[in-house]
Amino acid sequence: MRSLIVVVMVIIFVACDSIDEITPQKYAELIIWQMAPIKTEIEKSLITKPGESVPQAGSLKLLPLPGGIDPMKFNFGWITKNGAIIVQSKKYDVVIVQEPILVNGKFVWSCIVNPKEINPIPCRLNLGMQRPHAPAFEEVSN
Repeated sequence: MRSLIVVVMVIIFVACDSIDEITPQKYAELIIWQMAPIKTEIEKSLITKPGESVPQAGSLKLLPLPGGIDPMKFNFGWITKNGAIIVQSKKYDVVIVQEPILVNGKFVWSCIVNPKEINPIPCRLNLGMQRPHAPAFEEVSN
């Protein structure tokens, strides 16, 4: 059911905005929606073999959508052994990192996007859990 909802949302985004320019925010939203099937597979792997590397680790490949719609393109896509997904697009100047986190027996996905100002819809709807950004250093005043 979750996959069907995601597919419908992607088709709506693509169909409704076909004449609009894709902005960095829209790009991030589409990529996050399109990652739903692989995130489901990662969750299954983490549940069935806890503590082991996920078999999806390595280069990220998004599958074509129903109706033959090609997935969004990216310059770099990677899945870590722990299931985190990293996507970078030079064209849209966007980096997306999503990481599965087990909370009370259920997976939520962190949602870190750079530039953070674009704040894509899936992150705002808690379809991806935003992880607070820690400062790289702490300023000390005398």
